[in-house]
Amino acid sequence: MFDDSIIYCPHYRVQRAMKDRSSSLFFIFTLLLCISTTVLQSQLSNLGNPPVISYSKKSTSAGTQTWGIAEDSYGYTWFACNAGLVKFDGYNWELFRLPNDTKARSVAIDQSSHTIYVGGQGNFGYYAPDENGFFTYTSLNERLDKKFSHFSDVWNIIVSEHGVFFRTDHQVFRYFGKKVIPLFSHNISLNHLGKWGDDLVLQDESQQLFIFNGDKFVKKAHPSAFNQGRISSVIRYTKDTLLITTINNGIFYESSSGFLPWTTSDDQFLKTKIIYCADKSPDGKVLIGTSFSGLLTIDRNHRIETNINKKNGLQNNSVLSLHSTEKGDIWLGLDNGIDLVHMNSPFRQFYPDGELQGTGYSVALHHNKLFFGTNTGLYTIDWKNYYQPDEKNSFKLVPNTKGQVWKLQNIHDELWMCHHEGGYIIKDNMAKKLTDIIGIWKIVEIDKNTLIAGHYQGLAVFKRYKNNWISDGIIDGFTESARIIHKDMMGNVWIAHPYRGIYMVLADDIRNKKTSQRLYGTERSGNKQLKNMIYELGSKIVVADHQHLYEINAANFSLTKYTFSEDLISVKDGVKYIIEDDYNNIWYGTGRENGLLIPEKKFEPDYKKFILKELSGKLTDGHESVLTIDKENVIFPTDKGFLLFNPSSYMNDTSSVQLLLTKVILRNDKDSLLHQGSMNTTSDELIFKLPNGNNDIIFQFSVKGYPDKEDIEYTQFLKGSDKNWTDWSGESTFNFNKLAPGKYELSVKARNQSGIESNVITVQIIVAYPWYQSIQAYILYFLLFIGMVLWIIKRQKIKHESEKKKIEEKNLLREKEHLINAELNKEEIIKLQNEKLEAELKYKNQELTSFTYHLVTKNELISEIKKAISKLEPKFEKNKELKKEFKNIIHLTEQNDDIDADWENFIQSFDQVHSDFFKRLNEEFNALSPNDYKMCTYLRMNLTTKEIAALMNISIRSVETNRYRLRKKLGLHQDENLTQFLLKY
Repeated sequence: MFDDSIIYCPHYRVQRAMKDRSSSLFFIFTLLLCISTTVLQSQLSNLGNPPVISYSKKSTSAGTQTWGIAEDSYGYTWFACNAGLVKFDGYNWELFRLPNDTKARSVAIDQSSHTIYVGGQGNFGYYAPDENGFFTYTSLNERLDKKFSHFSDVWNIIVSEHGVFFRTDHQVFRYFGKKVIPLFSHNISLNHLGKWGDDLVLQDESQQLFIFNGDKFVKKAHPSAFNQGRISSVIRYTKDTLLITTINNGIFYESSSGFLPWTTSDDQFLKTKIIYCADKSPDGKVLIGTSFSGLLTIDRNHRIETNINKKNGLQNNSVLSLHSTEKGDIWLGLDNGIDLVHMNSPFRQFYPDGELQGTGYSVALHHNKLFFGTNTGLYTIDWKNYYQPDEKNSFKLVPNTKGQVWKLQNIHDELWMCHHEGGYIIKDNMAKKLTDIIGIWKIVEIDKNTLIAGHYQGLAVFKRYKNNWISDGIIDGFTESARIIHKDMMGNVWIAHPYRGIYMVLADDIRNKKTSQRLYGTERSGNKQLKNMIYELGSKIVVADHQHLYEINAANFSLTKYTFSEDLISVKDGVKYIIEDDYNNIWYGTGRENGLLIPEKKFEPDYKKFILKELSGKLTDGHESVLTIDKENVIFPTDKGFLLFNPSSYMNDTSSVQLLLTKVILRNDKDSLLHQGSMNTTSDELIFKLPNGNNDIIFQFSVKGYPDKEDIEYTQFLKGSDKNWTDWSGESTFNFNKLAPGKYELSVKARNQSGIESNVITVQIIVAYPWYQSIQAYILYFLLFIGMVLWIIKRQKIKHESEKKKIEEKNLLREKEHLINAELNKEEIIKLQNEKLEAELKYKNQELTSFTYHLVTKNELISEIKKAISKLEPKFEKNKELKKEFKNIIHLTEQNDDIDADWENFIQSFDQVHSDFFKRLNEEFNALSPNDYKMCTYLRMNLTTKEIAALMNISIRSVETNRYRLRKKLGLHQDENLTQFLLKY
């Protein structure tokens, strides 16, 4: 059990000893043995190498070489690279280019002002964030005197209380009080600038040392020179000890007698690898970056503990810069790319078969040797807590074991190997074959003299004879593949076949080597459809359906719910494996997660759960196994080599989790970056106001010091929209689309694999209302409402007055109706009379018109007759009688022409129709003759000149003459029309 309050014993179980032994003396003896063994052996081994996360130049946009690395107080890491200055927030890379796209050679950070100083080729300056976290560059070259403005690369930057110092190959510039001052009047060759404790020390080309006295560099008094070669780095190893690394001559420390070698386990190795940079890890290890062999770590005992190079994870072996994080992980700036060595990881990877990197199937510790079963054979190495770098790869293939190894088992202090070629016992690093039966999967102990082995086509028996094991044939009646095989407390053997079901073989049948096995997997137990898989927990055989785990009762084969795991293992996600180790720890895997259950108390089945995300997709499917050596060393076979796991550091990681808000992006046609996150965002002072209709926003978060994203989970709560916190997930980006207008409060937190939660970051989100929902709009609506109310009131008042007036008018109208009705009756009588008169007048007018046209027609007829008779007159010249008669006829027509007895009647009728026309003419124009009256009458009737001539029996010319005379008598002007005058008269 992995708990500091629990006693660990690699060979005995204290808990079980207490149950099986009643003697307190025996218990005390056992307890003391366990304590002594634990103290001696419970130490983390350095076998294997930590995981390396590689970032290519394509993914980082950093170019090839990375010359400097620095980490700010907010958790962002900065890299000086060939492409410029690059920032990494844990998830995303961002490139800041220098003027003229020059290469960046060095970087340093003033944590108090969060200013990023960067030195490049012929240029140096700084990036500083504004209130929204956006960085802008300020060049310091412009503040130099022109004679000092031409320089090469800036290789070192030191931030101190005396200012910021920039070292080139031939000059040091000091930036202090907003001024840039060269500290040497002429160019000299300089090798290194660094902090020696509280002092700022410079080494020149002649290895002379200079110290800054607050105003300038002066020669160091004692020792005045470092004559061990060019200094590459200076690190504070202890409070009183500085380590000085050199390019070609190893590591030194300063003493009262000068500089002395700091001896390591392999000084000669260090001298040949070129130490280019160095740093110190939080746990006191010295970190060495070399040009030829990658990264070296040196422990407190001066031993080279780890060598990380291209063969075991790095992109290349040339380390130009390195930096140790607060958690102990190591950033490496390489000649091509950037790597992060996850030194803080509880996992170490190694490959017993070397470059074959085959699949691991089983691992065992036997007589202080580790044995690794792979698909390429069985490999071994001595078990140690400390391995020299070259020893880590000193695995040896056990002779006669090439090929597929399925399982390794310790039985009766002997190591058994289940192999594709058969069953073997491993002794003195040799493999002794016991049977030619092909494909031994697993061996189960029936009693101290009997073993049963599951193989490809059934079950085989091994017997002990004179302390030697021999093959004793097979069990008849069972021919299924027996890979998954366990024994219950009654001695019965249970076998699971993934496709055909679960079988049980009685103990007596095994001893008789005959069986009438029973099939369980395809049968229903009550309403439970069991899966074709069994698991061994202690002495119990456990099966599962789609919801629960069940313990099989060996006496009657009934099922009892295995209740301890109800809230710990999600059976519905599909159980892949359940393994109980020698410390009652339960390792399990489902379709969703891999985990560890640790008993928290000695005598009660109360477990604490840990999720092991790092195992996801790595264990050998169907052949999962685990070797628990002690609380700090657990080994897993994987689909590619083996993993060494330190559960103690994994579960006891109490380091804080610092959550960072890295970016806030407003989604639109062209995404807008609202916040860069380069400031302390642990407070709730951030407010983001979004315009209406542009309300899609993205928040990106990261956690400081956790390079492996799988170690961290996030949850968020959007107040104003959500009711509860969301489920924990590995997603660090939160998208909010189409937020409704209003005010929101977003809270986000994170947790690590140990369940430790981070600080909560809270930000305000205000989505503007549309214009028609704004305060101004509501004021306008209110005013319009008040105006409408007043208008309605006024309208109702006007309507009331109008209705009142209508009622009064209606009453008046009723009163008048009686008078009007009386008047109407009179008017109706008058109207009828007028209509009668009008009818009579109309009749008279028609009669007058007919009469007039009759006269016209008659006169025209008489005139035509006269003309016709006149034409006949010459024919009667000679006949006097006829001539006499002819003249009588002429006389008659002329006589009829003069006599018009109807004229008086005509005048009377005309005067009636035209309202005393003649009377009015006579009164106004009394000089008119009878012919004038006739002429006026005919003109008033609108007759033509021809018609008038016919009526008056005169010529047309005479009519025109009469008209002229009449105009004079009537006194008409020349432009006045006679007919129109009479028509209107």
